[in-house]
Amino acid sequence: MDTADQRLARARVEGRRKLADAPRAAVYCRLSVAAVGDTTKVEDQERISRELAKRKGWRVAGVYADNNKSAWQPNRNRPGWDQMLKDVEAGLVDAIVVYHGDRLVRQPLDLETLFQLAKGKGIRLASPTGTRDLDNDDDQYILTIEAAAARRESASISRRKKAGFERMAREGRAPVPGGIGGRAFGYRKNGRIQIPREAAAVRMAADRVIAGEALATICRDLAARGITSTTGHPLMYAGLKRILLRPRTAGLLSNGEPGKWKPLITPAAQQEVKDALALRGPKHPITPAGSKHLLSGIALCWACRKPVQITNAGRAGKGIKGYACVTPGCRKARRNAAHLDAHVIGAVCGLLSSWDFGPVVARGTAEGETLHREIAMWERRLAEAQETLGDLDDQPAMTTQQLLRRIRTIQAKLKDLRAREVTPRQRMLASRKGITPEEFQQLPLYDQRQLVAACFVVTILPASRRGPGFNSGDVEIVQRGEDE
Repeated sequence: MDTADQRLARARVEGRRKLADAPRAAVYCRLSVAAVGDTTKVEDQERISRELAKRKGWRVAGVYADNNKSAWQPNRNRPGWDQMLKDVEAGLVDAIVVYHGDRLVRQPLDLETLFQLAKGKGIRLASPTGTRDLDNDDDQYILTIEAAAARRESASISRRKKAGFERMAREGRAPVPGGIGGRAFGYRKNGRIQIPREAAAVRMAADRVIAGEALATICRDLAARGITSTTGHPLMYAGLKRILLRPRTAGLLSNGEPGKWKPLITPAAQQEVKDALALRGPKHPITPAGSKHLLSGIALCWACRKPVQITNAGRAGKGIKGYACVTPGCRKARRNAAHLDAHVIGAVCGLLSSWDFGPVVARGTAEGETLHREIAMWERRLAEAQETLGDLDDQPAMTTQQLLRRIRTIQAKLKDLRAREVTPRQRMLASRKGITPEEFQQLPLYDQRQLVAACFVVTILPASRRGPGFNSGDVEIVQRGEDE
């Protein structure tokens, strides 16, 4: 007679055999709050699906999750869905388990793709509402009707949301980020009453960005003060940037019109923030804000065209500071730092005193505001046309070619309008018109470097003679063009 241990061991072996022979189930989970009112979290969907698979005796072979992904938009990005389709095609899946059918597809085209890949494989689709066979014609018919209904529901929700946004715009109100239950940083849930501590943080951050401070540094300071995002997480670089540049922060609607709530910062201050951030872009010649000398990383070596750095000449600790090429194999340029700084400062101040900024200033005031609103209007039309192109079923009278021509026309109009915009560089230079060398020296080093790099390309040429002294002919200073 078998002992209890032997029976237990045999039962375990039998259980492992049955588990190995059980159908391999793929659990698919997706969350898209905007698509439907049911906001069951992905983790809950997985738990419910696993329980269902266990009741059916299926072995969960993999979990495919798409968190915060839409299944309705034609240009949707669903990596979990795409991977599951690959595994279905490869024969690695015998069944699919979902929390609800509309978690799987909301477009009949996606369902048809699944039918084709599952053809002849006997794959079953299960949810708490029932089980379907993907090879069965009647089940395919029911699933197609459900997918079409889900698509219609999504289209209706989208239509209602757009109508709601248009109504809010007419009333001078802006949508609240995060939808129902969400709020904009600096405001209560109604989007109008400010939260003093957060509002002060936004104003402080804007002032520090304009002064040249890095966003990452400001984020660390905010975290040390216990100021977090609306979700309770630390504010990061990208999040703080979005807050500062969001139209709502400046009291504006998305089309540039003023809203009916008190702004956290003025539109003029927000424009200064935009300019300050734009001048830190990868195309701008200024090196990181940590540089401690005017031309370090800005002036170039004549031979290798690499930026020079500050160095000392002579014995350690007793040398004279100079800008020198430190590129291995080159090192062919060096100039006294004090003399070169004074020469370049004089050139910058001379240029800013002689330039006629009248047209720039004019375009930056009343005309600039009108231009900004017009650009916002055309950008909105371009977005609408591109969205319509992505869903032609809602516009049966509109052909693809008509839409493409319309988009190209709008893009050409936007290109012309943007060419008339005042650039951050132009606005910055106009604000320093008539500056004297003494006033230049009083500016923060970051601002001084911005002005130099915005005005000139400075190249250190070979020395015309040996010994002390400074020859201005040994330095090439070329004025930058309007489009640089």
